[in-house]
Amino acid sequence: LPAKPLHAPILLMVHGGAWRLGDKQAAAVVDNKIARWLPKGFILVSINYRLLPEATPLQQAEDVARALAFTQQQAASWGGDGNKIILIGHSAGAHLVSLLAAKPALAGQQGATPWLGTVALDSAALDVAQIMQQPHARFYNQAFGTQPAYWAATSPLQQLDRSATPLLAVCS
Repeated sequence: LPAKPLHAPILLMVHGGAWRLGDKQAAAVVDNKIARWLPKGFILVSINYRLLPEATPLQQAEDVARALAFTQQQAASWGGDGNKIILIGHSAGAHLVSLLAAKPALAGQQGATPWLGTVALDSAALDVAQIMQQPHARFYNQAFGTQPAYWAATSPLQQLDRSATPLLAVCS
């Protein structure tokens, strides 16, 4: 939390890790964001989600959506504004937040309401179907399997609809 939060905007951070590893407390996930955004009055919420093989990427996106809904509900008690939330994800986390941004109804099914926007940091998984039909890293098979229907269901590009929230894609 910033020193004196009052209707503070909130950054909700989703870690990466090939959908199978990673943790919300990792220094690489949170330290620079805390140093940059807390002095500017932002609240930072860093979350975990169930990992492969316990949960599929679609179930992981639902976990992120539930965390978003929880953050929206709790925001005022932290001095934050539940209407001023930005989702941020890195790598696999960027895929998950991009999927929610492309089709916000997925988040709505878990109790979340619209958020300001989404930042995807270094995600290569915006068109899952295309990835799976070309040579790709083996961990994509573990995440997305062999079914084209599942590829489409987990592809932000193929799920994109008119209700999509603003998305900033950052590649480094």
